[in-house]
Amino acid sequence: MTESTIRFFTWSERYSMGIAEVDKEHKQLVYLLNVLANHIVLQPDMSKVNSAFDELIAFTSYHFKSEEKIWNACLPQEDFILQHEKEHEDLLSGIIQLKNEFPDISKENRIEQSLGILCRWLVTHMLKGDLYLATMVQEIKSGASFNDAECAAINIINGEGQILLEATLSAYNSLSETAQHLVCVRSQLE
Repeated sequence: MTESTIRFFTWSERYSMGIAEVDKEHKQLVYLLNVLANHIVLQPDMSKVNSAFDELIAFTSYHFKSEEKIWNACLPQEDFILQHEKEHEDLLSGIIQLKNEFPDISKENRIEQSLGILCRWLVTHMLKGDLYLATMVQEIKSGASFNDAECAAINIINGEGQILLEATLSAYNSLSETAQHLVCVRSQLE
């Protein structure tokens, strides 16, 4: 990101899952989301927006497959794994649908109806589903039983994970309002 860009969503080590490959890919998702945000807010050229969507879609697909390999290598095929994979499918379909519908969204609503949805999903998915599974994987690798690993994951999700989720969503909402104001001011200047 250059100086004339907006960090719509900022990576923080607090979002770290503790699994290097997953964290590296989450950082890339955040970067690509910021690229898309900047094309929508600062440079609303549809070819660049489409290109940013395509890059986000391709990397998201790659990341989901990569993440699922990690979960499946350590965890049994329980309902929560299948539900997590379904969330992945739904998000990927949602991003593709959003890309296709994007030209029809009014300029005034593009931030909330595109970036808002993507940011909220990314934060919620990372700090709920991914954190839950990453905690289970780490606990099992350290020798915990499946039940103990599940208890540890539930405690993290309901404790510090919930607090971080609420704080992050609140900060995002504030930034979203600021970005929306920026779009309105830009429209008035043009």
